[in-house]
Amino acid sequence: TDFEATSKFKISVETKSDKSITVDCIAWKSTAEKIHEEVRSSDLVGLTGKLNPRIITINGVETPFFEVLVERINLILPEYDITKFD
Repeated sequence: TDFEATSKFKISVETKSDKSITVDCIAWKSTAEKIHEEVRSSDLVGLTGKLNPRIITINGVETPFFEVLVERINLILPEYDITKFD
């Protein structure tokens, strides 16, 4: 059978008001494989992709839903986080 690697995950994004929102993400093929092999839940990452808006039905109610179609993901090492020098 043909198998295409897929990785579905969520990221937490901090807002300016010190709150965070959760964003659903999906990646395919080699990107999904690398995520599975290299990325752990506590890792800080940067990603590039496309926002995919859709409508899903929850309990009979149509609800807008957004996910990121991940094209590229990078691990960010905390020791190189330039924002800590602010």
